[in-house]
Amino acid sequence: MILKRPPPRIGRGWLKFIYATQTETRPPTFVVFVNYPEQVHFSYKRFIVNQLRAKFNLKHTPIKLIFKKRKGD
Repeated sequence: MILKRPPPRIGRGWLKFIYATQTETRPPTFVVFVNYPEQVHFSYKRFIVNQLRAKFNLKHTPIKLIFKKRKGD
């Protein structure tokens, strides 16, 4: 997903996606670790949700994304 549409610039740097993990199944919930979680734009969140829907055939399933900063960063 990140290669298809790179994350936007944040000031002088870039929004860096470190990794993601699925934490729940009902509804599918993914925790995504980034360097600036508060800077993830709603349109980029929507892009990620749409990519997950297409990849895993989750057409009518709600998907929850939680963005967090990795500890130690």
